[in-house]
Amino acid sequence: MSTSPELYISYLAILKGGLAFSPLPMDAPLERIRELIQDIMPPVVLGIGGKPDEWASQGIQTTWIDATEISRWKTLCNQDMSGEDSESSFQPLTIATGALAYLLFTSGSTGKTKGVQISHLAATCSIASHSTAIALPDRNDGCFRWFQFAAPTFDPSIMEIFVTLSNGGALCAAPRELTLTDLEGTINEAQATIMMATPSLAALLRPSHLQTLRSLWCMGEKLNRTVIDNFGMQSPDTPYTLANFYGPTEAAINCTVLVPVEYLVRGSIIGEAIPTCSLFVLDHKSQVCKVIPTGFVGELAIGGPQVSEG
Repeated sequence: MSTSPELYISYLAILKGGLAFSPLPMDAPLERIRELIQDIMPPVVLGIGGKPDEWASQGIQTTWIDATEISRWKTLCNQDMSGEDSESSFQPLTIATGALAYLLFTSGSTGKTKGVQISHLAATCSIASHSTAIALPDRNDGCFRWFQFAAPTFDPSIMEIFVTLSNGGALCAAPRELTLTDLEGTINEAQATIMMATPSLAALLRPSHLQTLRSLWCMGEKLNRTVIDNFGMQSPDTPYTLANFYGPTEAAINCTVLVPVEYLVRGSIIGEAIPTCSLFVLDHKSQVCKVIPTGFVGELAIGGPQVSEG
């Protein structure tokens, strides 16, 4: 699945059922997909349409369910409910804070890719901190509209989806053929007031061509000069808010934010810790955790409930 209502509904249904999700990169080589499925061992793969024909030739054995087959879902539901009291079957579940919410795989830039397990507590803390880090810009009708662009396998997509839903905003999504050919026009058509983008993508956006966008959150790469020149705060009247986030997947999306990014700031400045993270600069040569004085070079250590257990 790509950015779509089916994806958002599937996430909510999985979490409400007390389960965890792990997005698969469907554009990856078949061998890579086979390895991921072997690692995850999912009982079910949700997708749109039928199972890819090539999966069988690669030995990818798993149960595939088309998320758009409403009639099949109703049939499965009726089978599961047979002989049970319907009212008791839909009682809310009690989910432990340490239970797994989602599993994402790293890019493998430092070696073999690894799965990062994020708990409900870590995810909830991250979403709450992102929600309070920056004021979410409304339209005239009082509802902010988030242009959800990140791919499901990129962990900022989790932030985009759940910050929006948990704060009463509207998620805006579009097919890739539109966003890759006319991104600015698609943002305007959606009347989006806020979006997330990597600095490489944000550098392609022109403020004069964006009619409704008021807040741009950058993450995933070092902030570049082009984005700062275009969206950085030059005066109190600057119509845009540019934010620079930083964080590894293992710390549940992001752990620092610089907001607003002013016009003269360096792109390497990552700001301060968000509320549910703590940061320490440690002596990387020491055998024990030793905080170094201000101004010295060291290794950044992240603590708090957002940090993954593995």
